[in-house]
Amino acid sequence: MSILITSNAFVNLSKTTSRLKDELFALDYCILIKGDTVKVKKYEGEPDHSSEVI
Repeated sequence: MSILITSNAFVNLSKTTSRLKDELFALDYCILIKGDTVKVKKYEGEPDHSSEVI
């Protein structure tokens, strides 16, 4: 069985996926974790603690 990765449907899916991925990477957000509660909110200039978390 041969899979055609040049079909219009696949090419459109690939382009859409790439565009959405780029748009998601461009988002800035803040994750607040306190105990068993996790909140996600718009980034408002909070300090980056990711190196401490790792």
